[in-house]
Amino acid sequence: MATHQLWEGGPAVSNYQRTQFPSYTFLNSDAKLQNIDLAQHYGTPYAMLRRVLDFKNDHALRNYVNNNTIAATDTLNLVFIPRGCLLLGAYFEVERAADGGAITASLATASGAAFGGAAGAGVAVDLTVAAGRFAAPNGAWVTANGPMSLATAQAILVPDMAQLVLATKATAGLAGFGNLRLNYTLMIAQARENIAVNF
Repeated sequence: MATHQLWEGGPAVSNYQRTQFPSYTFLNSDAKLQNIDLAQHYGTPYAMLRRVLDFKNDHALRNYVNNNTIAATDTLNLVFIPRGCLLLGAYFEVERAADGGAITASLATASGAAFGGAAGAGVAVDLTVAAGRFAAPNGAWVTANGPMSLATAQAILVPDMAQLVLATKATAGLAGFGNLRLNYTLMIAQARENIAVNF
């Protein structure tokens, strides 16, 4: 039940191999993470925080998976959520299906919000099936055009982390992910000051 730091950004991490991962260890109380903000030079209070995981073409990700054991029940920290925003929902897409055996995962935040189900009980997604879906925090997956409630939007007052929690992973190592490519996108509204930039 290990946690893997695969998020991008944050304080610098030095290691002897000069590899991109593992990233800086996420703790919501860490003073170094309190003032990380969005790179929103275009001035809108709305943002998409996106993370693409490409197990076929991303050299840094492949290197990490080849040299670290990732198994069922492990957690992948993927997207940093800055304090002072509203988390409105998530879009999760299996762009290219896993072809290395059965593998499922649920989506959540480190603070306990789940996507696709009630808090702490997210519904696992089959990563061997290419499909996209939306969910509000602690809301059901929406897999066809139609309404999605924002009634469960989450106030983020301390830094948080979007996570992928592996429910099952039948094949060990990188082969268990095969050609998998995922798109994990969070929709947020920023409440903190956003510096206006004129071009």
